[in-house]
Order: sequence, then C-alpha cells, then structure tokens
Amino acid sequence: MWDIGNRTPTEEPAWNIAGLWVEGQPTLEPGGRATVRLVPLTPAQWVHVQGAAGQIDRGWVDKHA
Repeated sequence: MWDIGNRTPTEEPAWNIAGLWVEGQPTLEPGGRATVRLVPLTPAQWVHVQGAAGQIDRGWVDKHA
C-alpha cells in the first residue's frame, strides 16, 4: 500500500495498492539496491505519479508468456 497523494472525501490519505517488481534479481535484501517497478492495481489512480525513469507500468506484464 502506497500513499501517493490521493485523498478520501474526508481528506484522509487514500492508500493505493501496487505490486513491487524487482528487476533482474530474484530477491531484494534489506538495505539492498535494485531497479524496481510499481505495478498499480488501479492504474487510473496513479496517472499523476512519475518515477525516476519518468514512467510507471500501468498494468501487469507476464514475462513468461
């Protein structure tokens, strides 16, 4: 769950759900570094978010397909 700036009707933080996808390695150890992707469950709620690379995946990708 991520606080990306969206608000509920009562101005509380609206937590948004996204998977965390670690690129190029099977796990990420505490304190480790890696390139990651956030993959939102509800992409429309994330259109205002920009990552370090300037983009966020807006849907799941099956790399094994």
